[in-house]
Amino acid sequence: ERRLAEGKERALPGKGVFLSTDLCPAPGRTVFVFPGEGSQYPDMLRELCLHFPVCRSAFDDADTACALAGCTTLPSKWIFPTGAPSDAEPDEDGLGIAGAVQAVLAANTAFYRFFTQLGISPDAVAGVGVGEINAFECAGVFGFDSRLARLQALRDGYRLLTAVADHPKTPRCVCLSSDGLPLETLRACLAPHGDQAVIAREHSANLFGLSVRPAAAEAVMRSLKEAGATVRVLPLVQPYHTPWMEPVKPELAAFFGKLIRQPATVPVYSCMLAAPHEGPPAAWVDHAASQWTRPLRFADTIRRLHDDGFRVFVELGARGSLTASIDAILHHRPHVALAANRGHRSDIQQMHTTLAALAAHGQRIDIAQLHRNRGSRLVDLERPRPTHAHRAERMLPVGTALPSLRAAEIPDGLVAPQAPAPVGLRPPADLATRQAPDGLTDFPLLLDAERVEEHPGDYIALAVDLSIFDQPFLADSTLGSSQVSLADSTLRGLPLMPLGMLAELMAEAARQLAPEQVVVGIEQFTAPTRLTVEGSTRSVRVSARRLPQTAAGACRIQASVHDRGDPAGEANEPQPLMAQAIILLADHYPHPAAAPRTLALRGPVKLDWRGADLYPTRLHHGPSFQNIHAIPGWGENGLVAHCVALPRGNLLRRTTTPRFSIDPVLLGAVGATLAAWDAREPCSGDLQLPVGFDAAVFHAAPGPEWNRGTLNLFVNAREPQRATADAEVADDEGRPLLAVTGWTNRIYPVGPALHHLVLHPDEGFLTTEIPRKLLPSLSQEVICCIADALPPALVTEQDDFWLRVTAYLTLSLTERLKWREMGGSPHRRREWLLGRIAAKDCVRHCLRTRYGRKWAAADIRIETDEAGKPCPQGEWRRHCGARMDISITHTTEHIVAAVAPNACLGIDIERRDRSISDDFAAAAFGAAEQELAAESGEGATALFRFWCAKEALVKALGTGLRYGASDLLVRAYDRQTGRLTVEATRLWAQAFPVLRNLPIPVHSCLLDNLVLAVCVLDAALIAETRAASPAF
Repeated sequence: ERRLAEGKERALPGKGVFLSTDLCPAPGRTVFVFPGEGSQYPDMLRELCLHFPVCRSAFDDADTACALAGCTTLPSKWIFPTGAPSDAEPDEDGLGIAGAVQAVLAANTAFYRFFTQLGISPDAVAGVGVGEINAFECAGVFGFDSRLARLQALRDGYRLLTAVADHPKTPRCVCLSSDGLPLETLRACLAPHGDQAVIAREHSANLFGLSVRPAAAEAVMRSLKEAGATVRVLPLVQPYHTPWMEPVKPELAAFFGKLIRQPATVPVYSCMLAAPHEGPPAAWVDHAASQWTRPLRFADTIRRLHDDGFRVFVELGARGSLTASIDAILHHRPHVALAANRGHRSDIQQMHTTLAALAAHGQRIDIAQLHRNRGSRLVDLERPRPTHAHRAERMLPVGTALPSLRAAEIPDGLVAPQAPAPVGLRPPADLATRQAPDGLTDFPLLLDAERVEEHPGDYIALAVDLSIFDQPFLADSTLGSSQVSLADSTLRGLPLMPLGMLAELMAEAARQLAPEQVVVGIEQFTAPTRLTVEGSTRSVRVSARRLPQTAAGACRIQASVHDRGDPAGEANEPQPLMAQAIILLADHYPHPAAAPRTLALRGPVKLDWRGADLYPTRLHHGPSFQNIHAIPGWGENGLVAHCVALPRGNLLRRTTTPRFSIDPVLLGAVGATLAAWDAREPCSGDLQLPVGFDAAVFHAAPGPEWNRGTLNLFVNAREPQRATADAEVADDEGRPLLAVTGWTNRIYPVGPALHHLVLHPDEGFLTTEIPRKLLPSLSQEVICCIADALPPALVTEQDDFWLRVTAYLTLSLTERLKWREMGGSPHRRREWLLGRIAAKDCVRHCLRTRYGRKWAAADIRIETDEAGKPCPQGEWRRHCGARMDISITHTTEHIVAAVAPNACLGIDIERRDRSISDDFAAAAFGAAEQELAAESGEGATALFRFWCAKEALVKALGTGLRYGASDLLVRAYDRQTGRLTVEATRLWAQAFPVLRNLPIPVHSCLLDNLVLAVCVLDAALIAETRAASPAF
């Protein structure tokens, strides 16, 4: 305090003490001044955004609005660069003028929201340039009733500024800053150039902004410099605040006319008028639009504010450049000008300095808000201060890692082991100590097996229960091993028993008959039925029977895996065969019978695939099976892959030290490598799954963890339904580990959409969005999707595997439970599932378009309301301000769904190649309607449009055709736009008096052989209808 009093120090920021001699001697009212275009700079407000979520929210809104408008470069990418902070001027080419304005508005809004949270309110507001938009919002003129309304306004503003920037009648210009010349001298310098140079902004007595035609720019700058001015070229090319903007004034007026709705709560001073805005809303709209076409009189505005009794001027925005101008304008008058931000100073320090000055001038500030999210705590001054050791202990980091749940069906309260990190993200292990030969658990897959039948030495049958809880590796062997849900990280796709683990299971059963021997080979391996684990547990029967020895004396064991079926079923009922093979056992591993084959790639192509190039871009395997480290090249006859032995401690719950009879993960890599060979183009639509191999010879026991090796793949054939190959694997020193012949992958033509969904469940869409241009006359946003996936050949009465895969990729946990309990034919289940998926995809498209947020299909839960109408639910609703209404319709072959925010929606489709009987036409359509259809020239197609329109209307009402179709009359039809007008008469009018004499628009279009009708009703109207109608 002494050093401050003596003037030896101006500030002690480490102690939170600041000295100011700027106290206003004549207290007065406070005004917020919002800066305009040009105040943005990279890294502005970074510290505030990191510490105060309310500040960050403003930039999130800007990003969302720009994303909704189709912007490719979001403001935050420019504002918060990933490199070191920069003091460079904004790169308008990268951000664009519309994005730059969004950045300015976001910074201004961040300060306004923060000051509001602190309890600081102004007595008046003013905005410079686009800052007037913030002034209007601060004064409550816009009256946004929700975040969505504000986002829509920002989106529309972005689109408007983009259009203004490209408007053919607004010329591009050179924007200059002139400092040092008074107004009279400046005008004298500009007079010889006529209308080629105009004054756009008056910042102070000697600081002005100019707009100059490019051809005259050099001459104007030369004249100003010769007169003694300091001239700077500004990063703007639009002639804002000049008469050159008159051609776009109507668009500006239309924009502000939609926003200015209510009186201001505090005075709003206009920099164009140099006076407060007054008059009715129409006058405010005209002034707001005219501000873009007339010069800004900032200096006169500040003087008027001072004359009206305002003494404390707070610049709420980035950079703080207006504060110096305010000081220059009011140099000899009592005032204080404060900047909330300075580009050259810490955001936090500058904010604290400004708040301290405001507190000194009588502002009441809720300082508790400054300490939210910062770990601050009240200090008891009566207690002794903690020791250094205690303070250090209090600062020790606290573990925040959450347990990793592996799948949806894990019982409550149980946590599965965490999966290993993907290849390339894990540190190399200490090979000398990672794995010891002693203390390993033999027969790890059979630890809990039940011996069902046994003839010692000759035959054994075991019952094995498979579950993701006991065998966590199943969570990494799902079709959809990556993130199925963004809201529920435990959700996975359909678990599929890996072929390598099936081989290990049979190998362990075979070794039960000769436990001292090792597995040296597997022959005639087939897996005719895919073994999936859909419920909490899947029980299988594993059997092993001794066969005659080979000529070389090796022990041969016939092993098989069958489904156990329902324990309450018939005892002798045959169960499906999952897999079978002949296991070869011997005392020692054999030496290779021949030298390794040489792989000379034919038509070689350099790939250099690593990490994300493989998983999940081309392969569906989860972290536990991602042992292909790199694929450097590809050939028509095969490829070379580098692999690594992954840790085995997380594969099973019962043991972290399993002694596998073979290396199941390495064996499975052969099938994965063959699938990668066929996946040069990701998501081609042909998905491969292994089904068997002719023979596998093992030359060594499973190697130490993190051992590296090389896999040579020799492709034998690639047919439409299968691909076959041989493979040889050696360690990094060239020692043979494994040789496989006749490996076969079955190729499933699932189509690109389902293929992409398997690999990227949180990004893929299984349906196709119907182009919005087909419904041009809709009054508001409606998104329609049609389901055209799942080729019929993939879903048959005998095999619904891919239907189940699709269900697990798209359904939430509760929906999966309902799915498993659902009966009926695969066709009915397919129809139910695709209807839900289409509705989910519609909601996902809408959320991405309106809010810029990505959600997976499993995050959108489709439930039914009390009237039986489907409605979307889920975690996403916490981040969405709109109520989503959905509608689903289908024919025997097609399914369409639609969504409309904040409305009541109904849709219907029909095939237009069907014949219409006379009885149906007479019952559904009146004579006037049939005549209207005939006059349209469409004949029966028009009648299908009429019928679909009526169905869509009653779906939007949520009633169904309870009062018949004949009392819903189509009064008008425009074939060119597809728009119909329907009127509710007689019974419908009696049931819904609000609809009486009300023309109801319905929109229709043609989709190949289908007629689609969409009806969107105002939600408030329907609420009134339901309140007044006995039908609800």
